[in-house]
Amino acid sequence: MTTEAAVPSDPCPTDDTLLGRGRELAALTRALAVHRLVALTGPAGVGKSRLAAAAAAEARRLRPCRVRTVDLGALHAPELFAGTLGYALGIRARDDGSELGALAQGLGAEPTLLVLDGCERLLGRAAAGIEYLIDACPDLVVLAVGRATPGSRYERVQRLEPLAEGPATALLCTRARQFGAPAFARSGLEHLDALPLCHLLDRNPLAIELAAGRLTQLSPRQLMSEVSRPAGLLGLAPVALPPDRAADCGDRLPDRTLRAAVEGSHDLCTRAERLLWARLSAVPVGFDLAEAEQACTGRDLTGYALEQAWFGLIRSSVLVSYGAGAQRYRLPFLLRAYGRERLRRINR
Repeated sequence: MTTEAAVPSDPCPTDDTLLGRGRELAALTRALAVHRLVALTGPAGVGKSRLAAAAAAEARRLRPCRVRTVDLGALHAPELFAGTLGYALGIRARDDGSELGALAQGLGAEPTLLVLDGCERLLGRAAAGIEYLIDACPDLVVLAVGRATPGSRYERVQRLEPLAEGPATALLCTRARQFGAPAFARSGLEHLDALPLCHLLDRNPLAIELAAGRLTQLSPRQLMSEVSRPAGLLGLAPVALPPDRAADCGDRLPDRTLRAAVEGSHDLCTRAERLLWARLSAVPVGFDLAEAEQACTGRDLTGYALEQAWFGLIRSSVLVSYGAGAQRYRLPFLLRAYGRERLRRINR
């Protein structure tokens, strides 16, 4: 994770989709050159897909290979992984019915980087299939992208954290100017309220880009007041750019709401994980397992079930490391807001 706090001298680079991600991109590119299975993971909206696409392009430049990208968003069940992958890649099952065998035959024809986006949908149940393909295809490298890793013994994990302060404010100011927000009209000057607003947004790139669109109608302080409420934060949605500004951004602006991003994580949680998520949303920021057990144990969530839910939330990037202690965690602001909303429903 980058740690620089100062705003870059050029806050409006030509390609602003990876602001502040130079170190992460370099680390991911290096990992792909050494490891056969690299897992890029992190919370919803943190920019995993964009970083993966950039790393794949860089890996192809450094080592000529074909790049095949498969979005697993339509995967209905982990056991359908091989069939879904074969369909996406246009590889039909062999006459003997072996889907994995056909995939190995098709992917092993030449050096290939296979990018699997949305690996949280595998629920850790497709690791054996990925390992089979890696063993059968000597020139295959897999980049698994998602809020959870495949859970393979082969995987090298790289976790993507929120943006550092400087890149976060630069991204907010860049997008606000592209939208034509009055408070950010003067290019090259960062607004006084940009940093506190970015902190309220947890320095999450998706939240920052969505918030920038609202700055055409609200002042930064008005928006801070709005996103301080769970409903206001979860309600951030894409805003269309004026026609005369749309060409400056191309397809770089987000096309989903924050609520949709979070609900994707929630839908994949077990019942116990959802209940623990909701209860932890009422716990002050920063806690360990013992504190979670003390605060959240109750009807329908005790002992072993709570412990398993705890580790499940860590694995799926719902709980993220907090502070210097490796055993302390927190809910990102966005996930905390959603958890509080769910907790109110549970307590009705």
